[in-house]
Amino acid sequence: MVELELREIAVSDWEIIERIGRLRIRAWRIDHPQISAATSWLDDFDRTARHWAFLRGGEPWAAARMSVHPCIEKVPDCEGYVGVFGTPPPQPIASFNRLVVDKSVRGLGLSQRLDAIRLTEAKRMGCKCAIGATPSGERRVNQMMRSGFVFVGIGNLLSRSPVCSTVPPSIMICHLTCNPVPTTVTHTASVSIGGGQRGGEKSQPAQT
Repeated sequence: MVELELREIAVSDWEIIERIGRLRIRAWRIDHPQISAATSWLDDFDRTARHWAFLRGGEPWAAARMSVHPCIEKVPDCEGYVGVFGTPPPQPIASFNRLVVDKSVRGLGLSQRLDAIRLTEAKRMGCKCAIGATPSGERRVNQMMRSGFVFVGIGNLLSRSPVCSTVPPSIMICHLTCNPVPTTVTHTASVSIGGGQRGGEKSQPAQT
């Protein structure tokens, strides 16, 4: 039985961030074979955002990112949101993005765990809402709705995204409580592979 360890990855640990960049392409290509021939995808937000990953032997098998912004125009892939919201999302905004799960560990609930820790941290940081744009289809949309998100509409294609340049994303928002969470958050946990209940990701890489 192999265990995956959930950790927050410091930006200073750039070697793991680079491995996450490779995981993004590897996971997305399973369900979107038309994406670019790139072997890794990182951007400028990776140096300022917060990252979490499930690690096994130092290698990330699932990962997600969150960044906090004063307005919708400052979030990653902001062009995807243009014209979707009837009124601007309340600020500050937590942007949920770059969530990926390797095919070999899907079905263990890793996406939900990564959503949960990001929602907890967004509340703790005083964010008024969390937003996300996912091209992964109905299953991922329903998964996010179970975490408190609501579907806003279909976003715009992203010219610089290896996935959303061909698949328009579903735009989601979760309105958060105004008061920061006062409790200390634990950033490490483990998941056993090879036993236990499975359920959750099924077949999608779950990018958000």
